Amino acid sequence: MFDLPVLITESKEGYRIAVAINDDSVISRRMSRADLEQLRVRIDAALGVTSTDFDDWLEVDS
Repeated sequence: MFDLPVLITESKEGYRIAVAINDDSVISRRMSRADLEQLRVRIDAALGVTSTDFDDWLEVDS
């Protein structure tokens, strides 16, 4: 069994995420960098993490 049931790898083709459903089944999918960033944002939201990565984009010079 995996220590953590999710593995994310990077290659020259992009990223791949693999999720262990149980000891016998793993689901794997290729992802773009944008997909991976969207996943990070969704996980942060589910955990209640507030990110400040883009807060400076909200400031508009007047």
